[in-house]
Amino acid sequence: MISEVVIVLSLTLAGIAAGVINTVAGGGSLISLPIMILFGIPSTVANGTNRIAIIAQALPATFVFFKKGYKDIKQSIYIAIALIPGAVLGALAGVRMPDFLFNKILAFIMIIVAISMAIRKYRHKNIYDTFAFSNNLKRKPFVYILLIGIGFYGGFIHVGIGFLLMFVLSSIGGMNLIQTNMHKVIAVVPYSVAALTVFFIGSSILWWAGIALAVGNMAGGWIGAHLSIKQDGNFIMPFFHATIFILILVLLLK
Repeated sequence: MISEVVIVLSLTLAGIAAGVINTVAGGGSLISLPIMILFGIPSTVANGTNRIAIIAQALPATFVFFKKGYKDIKQSIYIAIALIPGAVLGALAGVRMPDFLFNKILAFIMIIVAISMAIRKYRHKNIYDTFAFSNNLKRKPFVYILLIGIGFYGGFIHVGIGFLLMFVLSSIGGMNLIQTNMHKVIAVVPYSVAALTVFFIGSSILWWAGIALAVGNMAGGWIGAHLSIKQDGNFIMPFFHATIFILILVLLLK
């Protein structure tokens, strides 16, 4: 039987990895959520508990972006407001999801996200050149409509929402990568608080597991924000892909 100390340390390390990935590109929950399920935490509880770490990870990342002069509070608030209604509805759906079905859906989403990441890496060797657009959001009405749908998905499972936000804000909204990452980490906080509230009311939250992940996520968010600004975070992706492959197999076999 695995001791609680080992589980806490493992969740903290998983949180560091997830925090770095979340800030550099998105998709850190592909690590933290399956790890909790692997340790026997019910899927619905793990889904809600993961929101604690998501909120914590965004705080130091936000501080780093602000310190480096990257901030547009008004625009970040608008993005967050667009995400919240869908997040509440998505979380309500997530609370009612049976564990066995959630595991299969999570494994399927992880496969899709892993494939999309591989395709993006193959097509664009330097992602920073791909997203080198502007500091201002374009096509705002269309972007906000899409953000409502993304909010629902994020409230339901959150996994990979960073990629969706990056696609909408950059490819459709015309923002460069640093601005996209900055808005992503700031807007995640209020929308995650809304989802966490729904999960707290509807199911149990393992605060000790959430705090262990949160400590790691905060450290990872700080590291990831620096890597994102320096534009040299791509070296971590091969390790990320290998980890995701293993976790997908575990979820499919549970």
